[in-house]
Amino acid sequence: MADMCCKIMAAYYLSSEGHPCGKPAKVQREGKWYCGKHDPVKVAERQARVDTKYKAEVKDQEAFYAAKRLKDAKAEAFDEIVEALTNLLRVDDDWHGAVNSEMATAREDARAALARAREIKGAK
Repeated sequence: MADMCCKIMAAYYLSSEGHPCGKPAKVQREGKWYCGKHDPVKVAERQARVDTKYKAEVKDQEAFYAAKRLKDAKAEAFDEIVEALTNLLRVDDDWHGAVNSEMATAREDARAALARAREIKGAK
């Protein structure tokens, strides 16, 4: 069994070429001996865990920002809807209301929706 891990550590100085790990070797992979920290299988397992965690965090962030964009879009649309309902009812009032029952139902639905929207927005 080899005495030391074969992993060459990064150089601290530009003039240096690096140095051996120096830890006792524990496992042999493809003819080379490694310590527990530098065992290529263990390194790959650790990297896979980090990658999985990172991908989950990215997915959570994407979901958060997608929900935020949707909420912002709804808020923008809300103002447009209130304005459109207000204009519709103003035009309807200018024409003194339609006699048709379908329009009367739509008018009342619009008035109720506008009242709820104003209540939510705190408008009077």
